[in-house]
Amino acid sequence: MDAVHWYNHNLPDLAKRIYGSSYRIAELFGKK
Repeated sequence: MDAVHWYNHNLPDLAKRIYGSSYRIAELFGKK
């Protein structure tokens, strides 16, 4: 599997994970 295909296949899930974790971190910092 080449890199482009891997990115196209995994990027949506990866982006959701990164967005979700950064959102939670921002929320935690916002509460403090």
